[in-house]
Formats: sequence, C-alpha cells, structure tokens
Amino acid sequence: MSEQQLKDFAEVAERRVPVPDLDSLASRGRDLRRLRMAAATGALALVVVVGGVLSSVTRDDRMDRPAGDPTPDIVRELDPRSSYPDPDLLPGQRYAVRPWTLDTRDVRAEFKVPGTGWLWRGDGAVKLRRPGDLGAIPRKPYAAVAVMRADRLPRGQCRPQTPPWQGLDQVPETAARQIEGVHGVRLEDQPRPAELSGYPAVHLRLSVPRLCAEFNDIILWSLYPAEFGGENGVAAVFYPGQQLDVWLVDVEGTMLIVYSELSPGLPRAFRDETRALTDSIVLEPVD
Repeated sequence: MSEQQLKDFAEVAERRVPVPDLDSLASRGRDLRRLRMAAATGALALVVVVGGVLSSVTRDDRMDRPAGDPTPDIVRELDPRSSYPDPDLLPGQRYAVRPWTLDTRDVRAEFKVPGTGWLWRGDGAVKLRRPGDLGAIPRKPYAAVAVMRADRLPRGQCRPQTPPWQGLDQVPETAARQIEGVHGVRLEDQPRPAELSGYPAVHLRLSVPRLCAEFNDIILWSLYPAEFGGENGVAAVFYPGQQLDVWLVDVEGTMLIVYSELSPGLPRAFRDETRALTDSIVLEPVD
C-alpha cells in the first residue's frame, strides 16, 4: 500500500469506527469481574457442598461399627479344636463354644468378654499380664476361664512325660473328691454344693504351688489321653502358685468342668474380669 492509500484508509476508519466510551468499558469490566467472582463463588459453594456430602459420608462410615468391634446381638462360635495363632476376643462380644467331646451329647457354653486382652486358646479364654506366648518358658502370669468335658485324671505327674491315667467319675460329688488327689494340686477350699448357670454343681478351690521342673506345667484332667489330643482337651496349669476355682456342673446328666485360674499378684482388674466372665457363662444341653 502506498503512503497516500494508508492516509486515506486512516481517515475513512476514523469516520466509520466509533470510539468506545471509557465509562462503558469500565462498566463492562466491572460486570465481567462480578461474573468471574460469581462463578468462583458458585464453584466454591459447590466444593463446599460436595465436601460436606463427602464429609458426611465419611463421618457416617466412621460412625459405622468397624469390622473388629463387638456385635453383642450376634454370638460368635469358637472352635475348641483351634490351635495357634490364638484369636483375640473382643470386649463386650458374646461367644459360644461346644466343649470338645467324644460323645454324641453336647453342651453349649456361651459367655461375654468383659475387657481387652483376652485370647481364645483351645478350651478357654486366657489373658496374659504381659504380651507373649503362654506356653513359652519362662511361663508368664495369666488369668483364664475354661469350659471342658473330662473323663480321666493323671496318676502321677512329671515323669513320664505322658502320665498314666485313671478314670474320672461323671458324678460331680465323686469327681470333686478325685480331683483333690491329683498330684501337684493343693486343696484350698473343701468341695461344696453350688450352682452355675442354673444347674446344680460342686465347687472347690485349688492351688498349684509348683510345676514339674521337666515340663513347667501340671496336668489336671483330660478328656482322653494327651497323646491323642495334644494341647486341646487337656487341662494344665502353666504358672506356679496358680489359684483355681472349679465347678463340676451337672447339665441334665452331663458333667461339665468350668474353672477359672489366677496367677498370684495379678492386678485387681484381672480378678474382676475373670469373675465377670465366669458369671456370664450360660450352659445349655445340645443333642
């Protein structure tokens, strides 16, 4: 384009293109800013709403019962033949077990766990004063509550590793007198008539002053010889000085042994929880 043509073009453009009003531009600028702010505020509000919904959902999820929490309305079944690792028992949870038996007639025992730290170990609930393995040496102080069937007692103790056995009478009064004579057991309180879970029983209190040096335990009774059952189905004490409360219960013609153990020097809380667990036991015959 020549210089004259550029000059002519500029004059025409000046006449035909209106000069924008500055106030109008400023007003439009403010409107655009308001629009952008409104959009940003709307987006923020949406984030807040969505966040609130997510927070509510998350809060509801947190308020839902965690997988490990007790469900008192559901009774959880335990296996008397279970082995390590021992499952943790949840505080406040109700559990049920059918004590190991070779008979067709069974008894179901239900109980409630009163506090934390209880484990299920084959035939009963155990709580160690310090974390660790109950069977490890040196033995550790512990509390325990167990429900068992038994049909024999050891004749002797410590040697040989598997002692010879004698039959255990299935009448509670007679069985109590037999248990008094188990080697390594000391009678602390004479057998007396009692009641447990609404059934007639005989109660006696025992202690185990010392353990077999060879095996660091004392065998109390068994359902059948230990070589067939291993740890399960065999009652043994694993700490010297252990105190035992034993109930021989007649559940409609079936004798059941319910017993609790406490190591000397355990805190009062252990004793209270052990008693609470024992008191919560409900027995019923099952065919």
